[in-house]
Amino acid sequence: MAFAHVTDLHLAAENEYPDGADVRANFLKVLDAVRAEDLTHVVLGGDLAWREPDEALYGWVRKNLTDRGLSWDAIPGNHDDPVLLARGLDLTAEGDGERLWYQKDCDGRTCLFLDSWPAVLGGEQEDWIRDRLDRLPSPVPVFLHHPPYPAGVPHMDRHWPYVDPEGFRRLAAEAGKTIWLFCGHYHVERVQVVDGVTIFITPSLIFQFDDTVESFLIGTRDIAWRRIEWDNGVLTTSVRWLPGVAGRA
Repeated sequence: MAFAHVTDLHLAAENEYPDGADVRANFLKVLDAVRAEDLTHVVLGGDLAWREPDEALYGWVRKNLTDRGLSWDAIPGNHDDPVLLARGLDLTAEGDGERLWYQKDCDGRTCLFLDSWPAVLGGEQEDWIRDRLDRLPSPVPVFLHHPPYPAGVPHMDRHWPYVDPEGFRRLAAEAGKTIWLFCGHYHVERVQVVDGVTIFITPSLIFQFDDTVESFLIGTRDIAWRRIEWDNGVLTTSVRWLPGVAGRA
């Protein structure tokens, strides 16, 4: 199975350019690149919205995916509204009515799609994950917006981290499974290995941070998405970079 991981779109209203980026044009550019590689499925990794999520924005995402013959899965980030996202993208959640998490068969392997909207999983979702991990064979593909551990990006590690890294570490250790964890949020490319969890952080579709300073500093306006492919338990993944589109003055 081969598909795309696309995250941190930060979509705004038409003719609105967050941090100087034409984020809608960036998203469409990436979708065209995904189709050019003959991929037909996209996992949206959260932060689809910039500041004011609404159902119409998520509907615009759905329309452009549909127009290109792309199917999708999606999880919320801290900039999203999980309920509106689920409604706008026609997703059925196993969550508590206010959160969005679920499982799905991905070509014979069960994927877990999780909700870290408040920067933590929370008790009910953790119980659900624990039950699923107990039943599923290794490796288990998991999609989560927030990387659960500090990742060497001072601005994000200090100001916008996942708030319970030790809780996640306990959860993963109890499961004793190999986990492939695909994240966004940090606006950089990273790979981390923590115990049995390999964490792949996919860059954003608005800009990437300078990871040498704690202040908010843009390192590059290039954008990227991740190609993911697995076959017989073998994972192959790479990041595809593209020039970002500048907003009009």
